[in-house]
Amino acid sequence: MKKLTLILLIWTFWLVTPIKSEGVVPEYTIYNDSKAADIAAVHDEVMTIASDLFQYADADSYQTLLQSGIQKFSHEGWQVKLHNHSLIITIGDGKGDVVGGKFTKNEFCLPEVKPKSIVREWLGF
Repeated sequence: MKKLTLILLIWTFWLVTPIKSEGVVPEYTIYNDSKAADIAAVHDEVMTIASDLFQYADADSYQTLLQSGIQKFSHEGWQVKLHNHSLIITIGDGKGDVVGGKFTKNEFCLPEVKPKSIVREWLGF
């Protein structure tokens, strides 16, 4: 009887526990040259390239698209590399201003699916 109770308890916890998986949204960091003053223009250019690269793609595909399209971020005097899901752009000596952030997912893609549990649905949670 104790074994049956234990098995039923484990099975109940298994039904109630939601399973959720989230994709990694890549980040970016821009290290500007110490002699350059306008990092806003560089940031806008990087965001334009990224929006063209990620257009109509789901956020889960951003990492793959970034790996295959990293050469689009290359310009003269820019060192571009991808490290730990982060795009790092160094302009010149890289000792000037620093700007960073995450590539946000497009709002027009797929709706986010919430995990369901039968027991939570029965109880109204």
